[in-house]
Amino acid sequence: MKRVIHVLLAMRNGDMAHALQLKLEQGRAVECCVVMNGEDAVASVCLHCPDIMVLDCILPLLDGLAVMDRLHRESLTPKVIGLAMMPFAERGFRQREAACVLCGAWTLDELGNAVTEAAMTMKAEIDWDEAAKCAERAELLLSRMGMRSHLRGYAYLACAAALACEGEERLYALRDEIYVPVADHFHTTPQSVERLIRHAVERAMDSANARGMYSFFGNTIDPARGKPTNAQAISMIAERLRMQARECGTGRNV
Repeated sequence: MKRVIHVLLAMRNGDMAHALQLKLEQGRAVECCVVMNGEDAVASVCLHCPDIMVLDCILPLLDGLAVMDRLHRESLTPKVIGLAMMPFAERGFRQREAACVLCGAWTLDELGNAVTEAAMTMKAEIDWDEAAKCAERAELLLSRMGMRSHLRGYAYLACAAALACEGEERLYALRDEIYVPVADHFHTTPQSVERLIRHAVERAMDSANARGMYSFFGNTIDPARGKPTNAQAISMIAERLRMQARECGTGRNV
């Protein structure tokens, strides 16, 4: 499933804000909300916790810098794209660690590109709390398949499948997008993650429960190898997790 990025547009120019909303939501996994004063901006962040906020420095009721000060006191920290017309506003946004500051007479395209870049960064980040929940479901699958939980690669494979379930495109860059973050999470090396996942899969295929493993992987196993590759194992488990999520969404028992 694609992660939806939530964007708050806190801008005094309503026409520009709604034009930006249409541009961002067209064909992308982005949802926007528009507010036109600082008090509403703070309230919206508290209520909806957006990922990104486009924040005009000049706003009624509460200016953009004051909005950031209020949010910092509340420990609410969306990525802020600051819109600054004057040098003092640019300095203020940067001092408050805004992710990006657009100065002067910015265009709709410049705004759209800044939000898109911030959204791509957000999607590349891993929500480890959500990944842990998905990994627990993956571990149940592995247990049913006959894989022994004492194998070190068991947890690595479950975590790798959870990441692939969140973003199937990760499988196209297996080392950088799966082995490296799993290794960082477990405080080990990507080489160790790759080796121990392979060891866990091969041990499971050689065990007394191999029939369950072969039944699970079916024709995806290369006849010449006789065992699934790491990529095949991760991909198949991730796809089963996605199927479970879809079945739960339709109210079916899994």
